[in-house]
Amino acid sequence: MKTVNRDILLEKEIIWRVKKGLEFNPESETFLNYLIKEKALYDRYRPLNKLIPIVGVIIGLTFLFLYTSMMLVDFMIIFFLEGQYLGPPDLQSDFFSLLVLTSVLASVLGQILVIFTLSFKYFFTKDNWSKFHDQTISLVERLSEMNLLQEYIQLETDESGEKHFKLRKLSVDLQVQWIFPFIFNAFPPLLIEIMFLSLLLPFSMATLFSLLIAIVEGNWIIALGMTLVMALIIVGLYSNTLTILRSWSKYTRIRNLMITRQQGILHHLILTGEGDLTILRNENNLSRLERMHSFPLPSLFRITAFIPLIGSLLGYLVGFTLLV
Repeated sequence: MKTVNRDILLEKEIIWRVKKGLEFNPESETFLNYLIKEKALYDRYRPLNKLIPIVGVIIGLTFLFLYTSMMLVDFMIIFFLEGQYLGPPDLQSDFFSLLVLTSVLASVLGQILVIFTLSFKYFFTKDNWSKFHDQTISLVERLSEMNLLQEYIQLETDESGEKHFKLRKLSVDLQVQWIFPFIFNAFPPLLIEIMFLSLLLPFSMATLFSLLIAIVEGNWIIALGMTLVMALIIVGLYSNTLTILRSWSKYTRIRNLMITRQQGILHHLILTGEGDLTILRNENNLSRLERMHSFPLPSLFRITAFIPLIGSLLGYLVGFTLLV
């Protein structure tokens, strides 16, 4: 067992930047001291005057959501059940009625998304701190007690003069979640980006659908407006997708490295004839790594993020069927 290297060296940079405003002496303090200071910063009591505007916004959005939902139901009854057009008399048509419905539906979905995101961010999480940060502190404390902290994490200074802690290596015996704060900028990881995409995707479909109808009917003014909106949506989709891919690639690369190294360790132990108990422990270690979800986001948020997408797709499909 002692001859097996259980550490994974990280060639690409996985860093934790030192935040401005926090005093840190690299000569007498370690990464553990810095983490404790950062935790103390984010554990401070959040002033009530910062929460009151958020509560007001959420209450206002809730009333707006109820009003918009009732408007959507009324429009659907008028258009689908009573067969009447929506909008001003000079603009009444199947196209304009469908555009009104899809716009109101997108507004309802957006309000639900904003209410959920604001509520979760300001009432169920701390600013830039999470259970993953607590796991990091726990592990760093263990490494510090064993005088191994410097082997895993070191302080560096980049070209601009800003300091950051670099993760040099990690062990396959440790949980991968402790390095999440090194990989992701917000917590839960990728929540805001996924929720934003779940709004933009159905909105882009509604916009594209309206654009196609405008082109077919030869309404070039509306077609130009829909083209500009579609261009903005594409920019938003690209920027958020890029953020997701960058963080996800780091997580996936490290997870795959840990699985590959653990497989090598297990093969080495089998070939050298180690005891059954040692082999069983390493098989459990490999099974733990392989069971880790390839997407580092809680299942609840994965499901919640796709509810607006599925609901809007069904709505667009029903609207298109009835229109045809």
